[in-house]
Amino acid sequence: MKIQLNDNDVAWYGDLLEALTESIDEADTWNDLMNQGITLPKKGIPYPVKELSAEPFEKNPYYQMVRPQAKKWGNLSLEYDSYRPGQGFVYDEIVIDPKTFGEHTPFGYFPTSFRFLALKQYATTWMSVTPHEINTMKKPIEEAKGNVVTLGLGLGYYAFMVANKDNVTSVTVIEKDPQVIALFRESILPFFPNGAKIKIIQADALQWCQTPYEADFLFADLWHLPEDGLPLYSQLVTREKDHPNTIFSYWIEDSMLTLIRRAVMVLIDEEMLESVDENYRYAETFSDALINQIHFLLKEVKIHSRKEIYDLLSKDSLKRIAARLKF
Repeated sequence: MKIQLNDNDVAWYGDLLEALTESIDEADTWNDLMNQGITLPKKGIPYPVKELSAEPFEKNPYYQMVRPQAKKWGNLSLEYDSYRPGQGFVYDEIVIDPKTFGEHTPFGYFPTSFRFLALKQYATTWMSVTPHEINTMKKPIEEAKGNVVTLGLGLGYYAFMVANKDNVTSVTVIEKDPQVIALFRESILPFFPNGAKIKIIQADALQWCQTPYEADFLFADLWHLPEDGLPLYSQLVTREKDHPNTIFSYWIEDSMLTLIRRAVMVLIDEEMLESVDENYRYAETFSDALINQIHFLLKEVKIHSRKEIYDLLSKDSLKRIAARLKF
């Protein structure tokens, strides 16, 4: 990037970067404490943690109606896990301050035990219907209409919720794992009141998206974390232009775009110091590799004002950067 800012804007940007760093450090500190298994509430926690009521989640239709028995299926196992009283967890999508770009990760806990359905593979949780899953899917569930395509089956939570909507005609699920499909059909689908709307296609989602299809709404949920999601997301967003009549939605999209925003903000700071290409040819971490690639993608971008920084860090801009990434 070619950056020319006046002294006031340089100082302003320094404050932005400092605030972002502090918010990331606070969240990392809390994550460390959470992984240590502390019991909440606890004095001296350096991060706002919310006591949650289990009632809204226990009233969720899926939570009430889908009650399969625990089962093993090959290397998969359908089990019931639980949060113990006072156990901390992330319960919703990351929140970004539109003025400072500071990040807030919603951490919470239940004062009582909370039980939820989980699918495990080799004893590692692969999918689960937790408050985070329920909260982060509210918007794509509300927006779904007509003929819906969902990439990834999981425990069928999204398919269940949108199939129950009167304005949803059909739900086509693309899932490549035959064991997940078989387990779902035998143990979970029978609990769905509108299961007749659901069609499952065994296929690789990225390959399937290259074939002709029609959909009013497409929801992608093929990843577990922002880091493993971003490479898939960057491929999917390039295909939106081929389907102008389809509304596209991506699970935890804000968290994935946050990774790009962080990288761009670091780059702006480094390139104000006139860093050179040679500094961006070696990477030890995923973050390093992302910064390096974006350096070369934005090499000809010129920044002369705060507005241009805001524009570069906007969601639309980050999404365009995502579409140019190669993994």
